[in-house]
Amino acid sequence: MNFKPKRKNKPSVLVVACDAGGAEVIAAYVKKHAHEKEFHSYVAGPAVRVFRRLELPCRRIRDSQSEIARVVREHSDAELVLLGLPGWMTSIELRVLTKAKEIGLRTVVYVDSWTLYRESFGYPKRGWRKNLPDELWVGDRYALFFVQRDLKRRARFVPNQYFANIRERYRKRRRALPPPDRILFLSSVPMRTNSVLSFLLSYLAHTGSRKQVRIRFHPADNRTRYDALIRRYRGKVRVEKSAEEDIANDLGGAALVVGMETVALAAAAQCGIRAVSILPRGGKKVLPFREIARMRLPATNNRFAKLIA
Repeated sequence: MNFKPKRKNKPSVLVVACDAGGAEVIAAYVKKHAHEKEFHSYVAGPAVRVFRRLELPCRRIRDSQSEIARVVREHSDAELVLLGLPGWMTSIELRVLTKAKEIGLRTVVYVDSWTLYRESFGYPKRGWRKNLPDELWVGDRYALFFVQRDLKRRARFVPNQYFANIRERYRKRRRALPPPDRILFLSSVPMRTNSVLSFLLSYLAHTGSRKQVRIRFHPADNRTRYDALIRRYRGKVRVEKSAEEDIANDLGGAALVVGMETVALAAAAQCGIRAVSILPRGGKKVLPFREIARMRLPATNNRFAKLIA
């Protein structure tokens, strides 16, 4: 008599995400490895929209000590706890990390940015190093260097599936479109981004350019914040607001991408699109990618013209 071997259960992984950038990377990882592992995803803030867009099963989690403790206890048999880098918007990731470590679960933080690593784990408070996870994952060589330099810990290279997915969808989109001629402006939450868009629209109005500007908003952004600027240049510069969920669709029609130091700018550069970071006075460089051109405000039209020539 032939017996089929008993199928082993998939390893269980507790996933918690809140920050938009970390959620994109983690959600892409979950989607890629869903056939290998049993993911139990809990999301809050911008991460809710990210997981729903990818049609990934998930539950909401509140920034509450009691709820976080309950969720971690319910998944005490998890092989690991996968988190995004703790952000400034909530303390959810850090609280989950603490509770998971308390009961001996293996913790992993996927580093999705290139700055403020120590601060994400509680620096300069005493004992902040106790908040570090068992393992740190990075998706590019820059993050690998910075993590090992700033946190004095080894990191594991795990390909950034979010960037890989964007590149693949972008290439398919480009094949179906005419040559790109639009300027894509990447909005970000800081109010100083207003001065960057103001400079861009002023430049286009001054030069008489007929290129259209499409504004892509950050998930946590206010979609009316630029309305006064748009009205100011009405009749001089064509501006539209993107309604696309998928950034690859916006990148597909872009000949030039402009923004501050946002992760989406790095995604554009990795797709081979000309990308320019414009920093207002006091703005800090956080993206280490050499493919991104840079300038600071105040700046001349000639300076910008040289960057995009």
